[in-house]
Formats: sequence, C-alpha cells, structure tokens
Amino acid sequence: MKPGALTIMRAAEAKTGRVVAAPPALRRLRGALSPVTDGRAIAYATDQWRSLWWSPSLEVAPRRVYTAPKGNFIENWVHVAGRYVSFTVWPKAYLADASRGRYMEVNPGGDTHLGKEGLALGKPPKNKANRVADIVFLPLKSLPPIPPCK
Repeated sequence: MKPGALTIMRAAEAKTGRVVAAPPALRRLRGALSPVTDGRAIAYATDQWRSLWWSPSLEVAPRRVYTAPKGNFIENWVHVAGRYVSFTVWPKAYLADASRGRYMEVNPGGDTHLGKEGLALGKPPKNKANRVADIVFLPLKSLPPIPPCK
C-alpha cells in the first residue's frame, strides 16, 4: 500500500466546527513530513520524504520545488518564509526560491534555520567535546538571486 493511502484530509471552520472543504494547498496532502508554515506560505515533504512541495498560501495548490536524488531523502528540517524554503538532504542544507523554482546548496555540513527576516547557518563543532558552533546570520534582503538549476 502506498504511504498515506489511508489518509483522509478533513478541515473544519474554526468558529463553528462545521466540516468544510480542505484548502487547495492541503487537498492532495498524503504521507507528508510535518507541514510547516510561516502563517501564509506552506511547505512539506512527501513521497517517502523525497519530494519537497511549496505553496504561497493555503488557497493555492502546491508545486514541487525539489526531488531528492535516489537513495536520499529530505530531513525533518524544512523551514519556510514566504517564497524561500530551507531544507536538508543530509549532510547538505539547501535554500530554495520556490516562486522561481530554483535552489542551491548553502551549507555543506551544518544546520540552517529560516525565519521571516533571515537565514541562520550553523557549522558543526570540530569535535564532540566542543559544543559551541559558529553561526552566521544572513538577512533575506541581502541574499543574491539564486542561479537557475543546471
């Protein structure tokens, strides 16, 4: 059986509790890895955590932003901030401009965290005894355009 085959997506009106149609961004959601939102845009991994999907709002059907290479999968470190999505295919971290359908590697072996204002990149400590990591903060406004994928 396909992952998520038994999933039934239901939605309710918050004030009344009445059942309503699921919003377009969630209608086809099956077997997803923890959907994340910034309060407007939404992103999630599906297809056994190999496909990354993004929508600018709940009212728009999502589109695929990335497909992990065979044998790899998207980790549970997906973040979304408007048109940007950060995600990890261990050990590499990526940043996507989902509205333009482009992505690039931003951290070869550490963590990322994406927020409304910027992207934080963390390098892992050089040894396990040292729990202090270097962290770099990049304001989203300062990011250059992501080049087209080859």
